[in-house]
Amino acid sequence: LITDILQSRLDVAKELGADYTLLVSRDSQETELVRKVHELLEGHPDISFDASGAQSTVRLALLATKSGGVAVLVGMGGPELTVPLAGAVA
Repeated sequence: LITDILQSRLDVAKELGADYTLLVSRDSQETELVRKVHELLEGHPDISFDASGAQSTVRLALLATKSGGVAVLVGMGGPELTVPLAGAVA
């Protein structure tokens, strides 16, 4: 599953082999996005990668990944982020 704010990027991802794509807008609600990820994947992902570093996508990676899973944060966003750390380390 790949998420993006631009449909054109998702179209390319699909052409390159992505099984699922999810268009995210600035108005997207966090809980709804987590639900959509779980719905598309029929469960929680074992591993999530965030390559943007944006606070909203880092949060999505941490919230959507299964307990005991791995969230890899690659992107370089702002110098400080507010993230759901308690759930991530539990």
